[in-house]
Amino acid sequence: MNKAVVMRFLITAALCLLCTGCLKEKRAPIDIQLCEARLSDIPIPLNCRPLSASISETSFAYNTAKTVDELSTYYRAEMERLGWDVTGENNSDESVLIFAKPYRVAVISLRPHRHITLVRVDVVHHKNN
Repeated sequence: MNKAVVMRFLITAALCLLCTGCLKEKRAPIDIQLCEARLSDIPIPLNCRPLSASISETSFAYNTAKTVDELSTYYRAEMERLGWDVTGENNSDESVLIFAKPYRVAVISLRPHRHITLVRVDVVHHKNN
């Protein structure tokens, strides 16, 4: 084979791989935006870093430099402002806050990890009896 043809093929292949990587990176914020829209009454503090691998229609996760105590205070105030009631909590290695609205329950897990806190929010739909 001609060296120029081989070189052109390698450059094209490399560009395709780079573009594929760029497309994947650009797709993650769209998923985060869709998640935020679906869960619009769940507050997210400023300066957090979403974990795109942990995003679904009913849950999301992020990490932040805020402490568990700061996040607990934040979620208690903001969830109440958005119409949620605190229905339970557990403080151990991982703090868990449980909030309820008619037909929905939100479980917020706060897990300290080195110099950050990992936060996971899950929302469950249920029927009131």
